[in-house]
Amino acid sequence: MKHLRTMTISTTQANVPAQAFRQLRKALGDTQEAFAGRLQITTRTVARYENDGPPAGVVLARLVQIAAAHNLPALAAAFQRVIDEEVGDEHLRSANEFLTLSLTDPDEILTVGSVLDAIRNPRHASIAAAVQEAIAPLREEKKRARLHCAVASI
Repeated sequence: MKHLRTMTISTTQANVPAQAFRQLRKALGDTQEAFAGRLQITTRTVARYENDGPPAGVVLARLVQIAAAHNLPALAAAFQRVIDEEVGDEHLRSANEFLTLSLTDPDEILTVGSVLDAIRNPRHASIAAAVQEAIAPLREEKKRARLHCAVASI
């Protein structure tokens, strides 16, 4: 089993995504070729992301997943910030109309899917109400954390 260390990314650097990209590859112990295979991109693209232009779109989402799965939260957060800057998160702050989740754990998938079914299906209104009541403290905590992050970034 590989031992991975936690890394801190300096957000003051101009090319944080490229720096984070390289650091993730090295933390995983991957060559550029191996990392390209992991991401299903070309080796040339890996080199470009590390030197010229940072990744975008779907590749960033995959990088968030990989970093999180390998207990590298600073790197996952760095990639997530770039995604947030690319697409913005105004829709989440304003009306919570849109949210994208990447779930890999079968239990999480089943649980989240069941909760969504309960909330969306009027036949399960009593279940939805019970779930929403049960998670109310977590929702408030998340709102406070989001507010704290927004204030800290000002």
